[in-house]
Amino acid sequence: ITPLATLPDLRALDIANITPCPNLLGIEKFTKVNTLDVSDIGVNDEGLARAATLPLRSLKVNHSKVTDAGVRKLKDKTSLRELQFNYCDKVSAAAIDYLHAQLPKTTITHKSMDD
Repeated sequence: ITPLATLPDLRALDIANITPCPNLLGIEKFTKVNTLDVSDIGVNDEGLARAATLPLRSLKVNHSKVTDAGVRKLKDKTSLRELQFNYCDKVSAAAIDYLHAQLPKTTITHKSMDD
C-alpha cells in the first residue's frame, strides 16, 4: 500500500490478489476511497478496522482471515451499500445476519466453500 501513498485522491482501490497485507497498514491515508477490494490478501480484523475508517460505499473482503468480531464492528458503517465476505471461513451466517439487521440498506454477500 505504501507505494500508492502518492495518490491520496484515489476514490477506488483494488489491491486484491497482490502481496499479503493482513493489517492494511497505511490504508487510512486514502481518505477519499469509497470503493475498496482487499480480497485474497489475508486481511484480518485489524485490517478491516483500518479499512472501516474510510468513507466506504463498497467493500470486498473475500477469502480473508476476518472473524465474526471484525464483521460486527462494521455495524455503524452506514455509508456502506455493498459488502462481500465470500469464502471467509471465520465469518458465520449469524454475524452476517447481525450486520444485515444493523445495515438494512447494505447488500451483503457471504458464500461459503460449501455453497
